Amino acid sequence: MKRLRPGDVAIIDHRDLDRMAAEDLVESGVKGVVNVASSTSSRYPNPGPLILARAGVHLVDAVGAPLFEELSDGDHVVLRGGTVLGPKGLVAEGRVRTLTELTEVAREQQEQIAVALEDFAENTLNHIRDERDILAGRLKIPELRTDFRDRHALIVVRGTDYRRDLKTIRPYLRDLRPVLVGVDGGGDALLESGLKPDLIVGDMDSASDKVLSCGAELVVQPAEVGLVHVARRRQLGLQQLGVQRVVARRIRRAGDRHRARGYPPVFCGNGVGVRRSRRRPGWRARRRRRPGTG
Repeated sequence: MKRLRPGDVAIIDHRDLDRMAAEDLVESGVKGVVNVASSTSSRYPNPGPLILARAGVHLVDAVGAPLFEELSDGDHVVLRGGTVLGPKGLVAEGRVRTLTELTEVAREQQEQIAVALEDFAENTLNHIRDERDILAGRLKIPELRTDFRDRHALIVVRGTDYRRDLKTIRPYLRDLRPVLVGVDGGGDALLESGLKPDLIVGDMDSASDKVLSCGAELVVQPAEVGLVHVARRRQLGLQQLGVQRVVARRIRRAGDRHRARGYPPVFCGNGVGVRRSRRRPGWRARRRRRPGTG
């Protein structure tokens, strides 16, 4: 996301495009967006596609198209309706998501909100059953250099109103000086507000280079996902990441219950040498130069 420039075409892989991702794309000034996943699947109300359309961004869904394999960062890309043209000609044919269509989709999604809430509640109960050891306090916490004892802690998630919220609690931050914890992109939210995070937790899929190298302590979990995000983008090894392995018990997710009963490790480090990752599985973005739309 940070590499996008005004006038670019962004190639993303983001099913059910959410508000935050859409607002970031609009703020970057992109002229077009090609999504290799469905921008809205009608599973639940997601305003992302409508935000792009209202901002005049040309949105094309090219579901399943191998654009990340066929194109490279900086390639010249032209959008003509739903046709995606690259340096070697036709790359994909997709579906243009218009403002009129997306407005109607949003109306239909609102009518299905009861079903979405029911699915959410069922998913919550499934997680309670699958991760009951965590809720019962049986999770072994890794040793941290960040000291929480006798201090307030502020956990920041980069939600829709994070700028306003952080501005509102400035007096609290000034008077009590809590431990500042950023969850993935929440670390960037703190930096944007002139605050330095003490600790960053998550899989680091949406954290920027700047926040990962600001000196905050990192807890990356689970290692099978998060550390790969951080390392792969620049083919860095663990030593270059400045990450030390700390073993901690953690209940596996529901989809992993059929696998071995071992526990994945947690990785902690100081952020030195860390580079920003591609956002997966829900998000990937690449910058295209000198695009045209039509």
